[in-house]
Amino acid sequence: MKVVRFLYFTAIIGILSGCSMMGNNEQIMRAPDELLSEKTEMMQLAAKQVTYQTPQAAFGHYTVEIQNAYGAKQRAKFELRQGMFLQDALRESKVLDQFNFMTIKLRRPTADPMRFLPLDIEFNPEFRRIEPINDYAIHDGDYIIVRQQATGELDEMIGNLRSQAGF
Repeated sequence: MKVVRFLYFTAIIGILSGCSMMGNNEQIMRAPDELLSEKTEMMQLAAKQVTYQTPQAAFGHYTVEIQNAYGAKQRAKFELRQGMFLQDALRESKVLDQFNFMTIKLRRPTADPMRFLPLDIEFNPEFRRIEPINDYAIHDGDYIIVRQQATGELDEMIGNLRSQAGF
């Protein structure tokens, strides 16, 4: 009787462990270039499916304010071109060459001159680009604020570990 129980128990364990091994859900590590090309391809496919075009002025200006980690600010006004996005504005203002880690805010003017629409932008420092869902079209009068982050990835990871540990 003990032998039957042992065989029955090992068969159940074998089946359960075999089922978990059969599902090959493991992700293969890929190079950043492969991930970037895959992401770019996905963005291009998504752009082909979009039929809505955001209204953009064919002329106008936008302003980029750059703040380093010490608080020093500099502003520059750039000419708006048809079909510009935030990634294009960062490239044109040379912010991507200056900072690795940054927070980006877009302030878009509204009909009321005393108000603006604040938009937070998620920047991916690994790929050096704005996340596609936040890569908004630039409109006339947009004000882009770029702040350098003094912390890097290691500091963020340590901060996340501290918050999870309850420190």
